[in-house]
Amino acid sequence: MLNSAARLLAERGDHGLTIESLISEADVSRGTFYNYWDSREELVNALWDHVGHNPFAAMQAAHNQVEDHAERLSIIARHSIRQAAKDATWGWLVIYIAESEHIFHHELISYPSSELEAAMKAERVRVESFAAARDMIVGTTIAGMRQLLRNKESDNYPESLVALMLRALGLNRRDAKEVVGRPLPPLDI
Repeated sequence: MLNSAARLLAERGDHGLTIESLISEADVSRGTFYNYWDSREELVNALWDHVGHNPFAAMQAAHNQVEDHAERLSIIARHSIRQAAKDATWGWLVIYIAESEHIFHHELISYPSSELEAAMKAERVRVESFAAARDMIVGTTIAGMRQLLRNKESDNYPESLVALMLRALGLNRRDAKEVVGRPLPPLDI
């Protein structure tokens, strides 16, 4: 059923995974679904454990090798956007979780809060509102993921988008361009 759920997410996006579509795709009964999960949200959490967690953990590990807090924010955003383009299931899963009311109980909530706090403390970014800056980073990353899942963009789309995000956080044009021009650390997935 998890493979069917992943296929539905990849093919139909975040609204295409319903209990009805899953039982039809997996060719199982409603009772079989409920033998494993009590709700769609439980299914999504199981799917995260099955296909979503490893790429996100690899992104976290990759950015931990970097000292510049602006670059650390950039790495997670750029890798997330690129990973969504590479793996539609993962992308739609992250979008679903980020937009659900259950995000506050999920490991994704840690991004970008800790990095943003560190960047503010180091005076690498200048924002008037932590909450507004956090929401802008998450919203920009999700929008970039959704754009690449739905449309073909240029190869440098993630860097262009993240450079604009860094400028909104207070970096000047030159610094933002330099940060996103740095090579992304490889992911160990």
